[in-house]
Amino acid sequence: MRKIVLTVLVMVFGCHISLAWAETDPTHPVSSGDASLNTLVEELLAHNPEILSVMEEVNAARHRISVESSLEDPRLSVEAMDIATRNPDLSQTPMDGIQFYLMQELPFPGKRKLKKQIATLNAEGMQQGYLETVNEIVSQFKQTYFEYGYLQEAMAINVRTKQRLSATKASLESRYVTGSRSSMTGMGDSASAASPVRQGDILQASLRLSMIDKDIIALRSSQKRAEAQLKALLNRPAGTALKINSFSAPLTPLPALSDLLAFAESNRPAVKRAQTQTEAGELEHRLAKKSYLPDFGFSAGYRVRSFAMDPSMPENFASAGIELNLPLWAGRKQKKMVEESLSMKNSRAHMEDATRRMTLADVEAAYYDLEEMKAQIALYRSRLLPESQA
Repeated sequence: MRKIVLTVLVMVFGCHISLAWAETDPTHPVSSGDASLNTLVEELLAHNPEILSVMEEVNAARHRISVESSLEDPRLSVEAMDIATRNPDLSQTPMDGIQFYLMQELPFPGKRKLKKQIATLNAEGMQQGYLETVNEIVSQFKQTYFEYGYLQEAMAINVRTKQRLSATKASLESRYVTGSRSSMTGMGDSASAASPVRQGDILQASLRLSMIDKDIIALRSSQKRAEAQLKALLNRPAGTALKINSFSAPLTPLPALSDLLAFAESNRPAVKRAQTQTEAGELEHRLAKKSYLPDFGFSAGYRVRSFAMDPSMPENFASAGIELNLPLWAGRKQKKMVEESLSMKNSRAHMEDATRRMTLADVEAAYYDLEEMKAQIALYRSRLLPESQA
């Protein structure tokens, strides 16, 4: 809230901020001269480490779709069959030989399709999470950006105030010295007699100057912190500097609250991510129900008997088989898997509802805050600033 107020104060004083880097880094190039806010946001999207990290997570989730929709790797085995222990030779028994087995597991029909759909929804959810992260970081950057401009403007105002107050203090000291000498000689003029300067006035001016110096130190420190945060968000080296130019920024009218609420509910990435998680939870529940259904394993074998004991019967053998898992412990395993997935599905549905409601509440609260700030801006521009400059 404080940063939003700072942003509004910048707008009150007619200051729109433009930043540029005074130094450049060959490993992180940026155009020379002043850079607009939009240019810096583009650089933020291209170089911010957190954004890049989430982007890689999205890429990983997309690659996962192919993994989940693929079959398990086939297995190949080679066995020496019926080898005599006393004389381990392939020609010692009638049934000895070398047998090759190729095995492939196949899930029950429908399971692989569900896994692919779940992985696709998870990737879509990661994409929406990426967009939400981008929105949060861009918002943080813009707030810090305008806070930096406000701090610089506030520091400039304090510097000008200090200069005027220093001149006032010097005038008071001069009049105090003149008044003291006039009172000693008894030759004070009418002006000095009409408005005598007391030593307390000079002390009060000195105290006020000290307070202004304290404010300038605090503002400079806050500005350095804001500058460091901007550099961190842009992934800029610590030794670079910021350059600020100020120019006016007109206020734009706010859309209707109903339009903002409808737009947020249908477009905010956090809401879309919650929706995809709810859909994925439904599919995971359906997949858990299919855990009662067996998966299959198919195998094919071939036994080579070229070294048979009887040379007249070196017959090779072929074999084939099928296997499946039996859910004998369904009450302790598959049933609990279904109950677990049902709880997770319900949890995600509740989270989706909570995310939607919090989004609408945040938009409504921000709308009323902005309405209040617009009223304050109008008050500053129409009454307070003209009165202070009169």
